[in-house]
Amino acid sequence: MLCDVYFSNGRSVPLDGRAIMRRQLQRLAGAGCAYTAGREVEYYIVRLASDRIGLDQTGAPAPPPAVEVFEQGYQFLSETRLDGIESTVSALRDGL
Repeated sequence: MLCDVYFSNGRSVPLDGRAIMRRQLQRLAGAGCAYTAGREVEYYIVRLASDRIGLDQTGAPAPPPAVEVFEQGYQFLSETRLDGIESTVSALRDGL
């Protein structure tokens, strides 16, 4: 969950990752440095192997469901490969 974390009295939670990052960035700036980062988002698209729930899957917590690959391969940056999953990727992009 991306958020700032505070106690009910308004104090920042000491282990809040975003607050820790802000403090470290302030320290860097105080030392005359700057921080630049990039991000590479990777994900896997899978589908349920079966929509049936077995009796062994009714506990709490339930075991993870069996899945299978959505599309063979791992590189979808070419137009040829992207065409096969374009509608799914577009739905993800539009939803984000």
